Amino acid sequence: MSASAIQSVIDSVAVGMFLLLPLASGMALVLFGRDVKRRSGPIGRGRLITGNVLGVLFLLSLLAPKSASAGPNGIGKGTRSNAGMTGNTQ
Repeated sequence: MSASAIQSVIDSVAVGMFLLLPLASGMALVLFGRDVKRRSGPIGRGRLITGNVLGVLFLLSLLAPKSASAGPNGIGKGTRSNAGMTGNTQ
């Protein structure tokens, strides 16, 4: 396999993980919530921590970058933004 093919596979796996993580953590949070509602009695520290961790994981997964190749300002790496520049055509 060439280096570009390996990089393509890595990019595909990364995008798949970014798409799968919110779905999986959201489903786990819903199932956990149903389980907590079904049980009677106090929730306990372990379930409280588990619920909080699942909630934070779900919210953080929604903040995952849209593109693995995006730079800090959302523009892809290696590209130039000519917004507001005059006379500079590339």
